[in-house]
Amino acid sequence: PLPKRMAVVFSDVSEARCICLGTGRFLRCVLVPAMHSLGARCVIGAARGRTVIDMLQKRGDGSYEVDIVGAGGVRTERVEGVAAGYSLAEEEGREAFMKLPGVMRSVRYIGIGVTEAGVSPESRAMEYLSELLHVCCVAGQPSVCVICTDNVSLVGERLRSLVLESALVSKLPQADRDAFTTYLEGHVAIPNTMVDRITSHRQGDPTVPRTEELPAKALVLEDLRGRG
Repeated sequence: PLPKRMAVVFSDVSEARCICLGTGRFLRCVLVPAMHSLGARCVIGAARGRTVIDMLQKRGDGSYEVDIVGAGGVRTERVEGVAAGYSLAEEEGREAFMKLPGVMRSVRYIGIGVTEAGVSPESRAMEYLSELLHVCCVAGQPSVCVICTDNVSLVGERLRSLVLESALVSKLPQADRDAFTTYLEGHVAIPNTMVDRITSHRQGDPTVPRTEELPAKALVLEDLRGRG
């Protein structure tokens, strides 16, 4: 097992169905609970700092708190469904995270929560996404849906372009590059998304999201290819 500063594991990772790249507040307020309601446990990779990983380690049961502001005041909800957390700032943690598509029986979803600035060619998070999808290709994961929780215009098209133009893809032998491009086209859905839920954090504790009641349309997916 990896040192606890690099990874914390709460349940059988092979049975998880969602990989979360980043620890954005919207991702933790909406996407992880939605996955849990579908019976899909999540593995979280902290793309930059490790405060969320430290919080998960301290709690020790794959759960975290979310403060919800409603008409009656503030209430705290316990969100479950985290199978493991990895620190991508640590080399060994990152290597273990990137092996997940070969360990998990079914990578059905990849959630993205890296802030709008993270969806850019210079972002290390986009390198991580490219590598993750390439490992999904090599592992033969049959159907993956990438869901971004950062408000970026036409983000699905943007992510697909960034992956295809990434340094990782440019360095692949031509045959491998063609195979990966074919895999992305036939097996990976990256819909455009729009998110709508106001989030901040608990005063004095940035690891606890603070948010409004769940809107009727908190997350909208535009799946023009019918493969979401």
